[in-house]
Amino acid sequence: MTTSIRRHAEPTVPAASKKSIVTGLAGWSIRHPGIAILAWTVLVLVSMIGGNLAGMHKATDTQLTPGEAGRAAAMITAAGLDAQGSESVVITAKNGAALDRAVVGNTGPALARALGQLPMVASVAPGLLSSDGSTMLLPLTLSNRADDPKPLLDRISELGSTYPELQIAVTGSLTIGSDVDAQLARDFGSALLLSLPITLLILLLAFGALLAAGVPVLLGASSVLAAVGLYTVTSHVLPDGGSGAELILLIGMAVGVDYSLFYLKREREERLRGRTGEQALLVAAATAGHAVVTSGCALMVAMAGLFLLGDVNFASMAVGAVLVVALAVLGSLTVLPAVLGLLGARVDRPRIPILSRLTMSGRPGRVWPKLLRPALKFPAITLLIAVGGMLVLAWPATHLHLKSGTEADLPQTLPSVAAHERLTSAFPDERSQLEVVLHGGRAEVDSVVRRLESSIEAPVSGPSSTGGPAPTGGPASTGGQASPAARPVRLTTGQTSVLSIPVPFTADSPEARAILAELRGSTIPAALQGVSVVQVAVGGSIARNADYVDELTSGAPWVVGFVLLMTFLLMTVVFRSVVVGLVAIACNLLSAGAAFGVLALVFQSSWGAELLGFHLSGGVIAWIPVFLFVILFGLSMDYHVLVISRIKEASDRGLPTRQAVSEGIGRSAPVISSAAAVMIGVFAIFAGLHMVEFKELGVGLGAAVLLDAVVVRIMILPALMALLGRANWWAPSFLRSDRRPPAALPVNRPD
Repeated sequence: MTTSIRRHAEPTVPAASKKSIVTGLAGWSIRHPGIAILAWTVLVLVSMIGGNLAGMHKATDTQLTPGEAGRAAAMITAAGLDAQGSESVVITAKNGAALDRAVVGNTGPALARALGQLPMVASVAPGLLSSDGSTMLLPLTLSNRADDPKPLLDRISELGSTYPELQIAVTGSLTIGSDVDAQLARDFGSALLLSLPITLLILLLAFGALLAAGVPVLLGASSVLAAVGLYTVTSHVLPDGGSGAELILLIGMAVGVDYSLFYLKREREERLRGRTGEQALLVAAATAGHAVVTSGCALMVAMAGLFLLGDVNFASMAVGAVLVVALAVLGSLTVLPAVLGLLGARVDRPRIPILSRLTMSGRPGRVWPKLLRPALKFPAITLLIAVGGMLVLAWPATHLHLKSGTEADLPQTLPSVAAHERLTSAFPDERSQLEVVLHGGRAEVDSVVRRLESSIEAPVSGPSSTGGPAPTGGPASTGGQASPAARPVRLTTGQTSVLSIPVPFTADSPEARAILAELRGSTIPAALQGVSVVQVAVGGSIARNADYVDELTSGAPWVVGFVLLMTFLLMTVVFRSVVVGLVAIACNLLSAGAAFGVLALVFQSSWGAELLGFHLSGGVIAWIPVFLFVILFGLSMDYHVLVISRIKEASDRGLPTRQAVSEGIGRSAPVISSAAAVMIGVFAIFAGLHMVEFKELGVGLGAAVLLDAVVVRIMILPALMALLGRANWWAPSFLRSDRRPPAALPVNRPD
């Protein structure tokens, strides 16, 4: 017979919801499943094919260089003074001993001749021997057309076989870039392969059925593949900053699986209550579907905040994230209802013994009410303890040190990176450089350059330079003066000159930043006295890294403010409550702060380096915190929107606040636990990758999701809402909506 859903028993679907775009799309997809599935398949295939045909367009170094360093790079390019590509061949004895005279006098020149025969090598400079005699350096200048390091690497390998007692390696921007790209490709492939079975296993535990577990994985994977293809095409408009594809995988598998998980769990819940397949799907669309749209919009709006930084790298990350989230939302609203409509109850097949009985009971579990009892019975004490714990965990973030990524942060397992480490250890003057670019009248520029040359040699020729590299044909003695490699080098064309200054400190070190500050703050202004027609900009690796950190530090408050404001407005409008918007911000700030504290604990300590296998550099890559903040606010909306939606459903049926909170969290807790497990599984994979940036992202996101799902959703949120009572739903009059109990949707039950 047919009955109606009673007001205090089961949630109902408002008539307005049945006419919404979300339920309209779901209804159309249910009625036309073949067209919906075919359209999604075509979209994914066309995106992948288009991406392969278009190819990825990478941002240039000039586009990626911010601030004054970026202006210096642009001036160099405009003057045609772009340095030809260069590589350094590093030669050491395999036994670690000093190189003997035969190697220095005979082998070195022979290696130089062999390398100079390569078409990609324009010239080979005289070899340099380190002060301790352990390392020989052969500087190579590459031809303008050299863009593939393979011929050089092949020749180095041949020479290594010819001289088995020597360790011969090459390092430079070309070889390091090639090694990093290859490592990123390997990491991307392994992350994708690992994320699929891990996600499937978690979903099997959540659903107890193979088909139900496989559907979210397929939707998440197809969203990622389509987004990567579209991102590749869009890179020809907004170039790729280098991390787009990996971040699409990171975000796409998490949200793609979560969105379909929310939908599928609600559809199953309604079927187990006795609704028909179409009724269950429409209820899922009107509830979980709306939650998916809201959380997806929140994430996309949050990611759009990255555009405020005006940085190509952040803009490309924002584009990739918005694309994959939009596709995941679209798939959840169209192809997912179509697939579920076709499968019907068969989606719960084949069932896994024991698990299926636990997950298909249709009744709320007993565990969650027990976990929620302290927060609802003693809300003030629970809130004090939970917030205090989160603040303690966030405290290390006050000592978070931001640094730009350098070669030292790259995996030491890469041959070119290991060679770079040996090079900078043996030749400290090769660690970093400053470039002073001057443009103006030739006489004025020459005058300023002479003043600079006389004043900047002393600061950079400290103890590290004394006794530095010497040509292999002569003694390694400099008489206490800067070695030839340590002296400034000048390039001039037309009205532009570039003064390159080697600095014996790493680009992100305090010493290097102090030299940069002195150069910009006093040395250059003093050299410009009496000259007003010369434009000056300081670039190079030190300036580029410092300007990048400064750009992020100055731009982050705008991004944070934008994300907070948009999150508040979105939550306030969707739930018709100012308090809900404020609570969302407070909860997310606690999760983000605690995640930053975990980052500081792990990546600024030796135990973290040993645990995760990275080179300890004493800081966190500068772009990670602001990106982490943005994505955390977006991802946490997945849980927050779903929980608040279920609580509001119960409250709208007339339940008291504490009972509504208990029911809403109790019914949503299983799906939130499953979604959190999926996210943590994906993020854990990234924490195990080779690149330290992805380790930091994986640890930060994983910690935040874990804390958000456990501490915030089980302790802080229920305690806070219990204390607020009916004030949870306060809103000004223009935001208030009709809160009468909605009309009942018929439920078909067997006689």
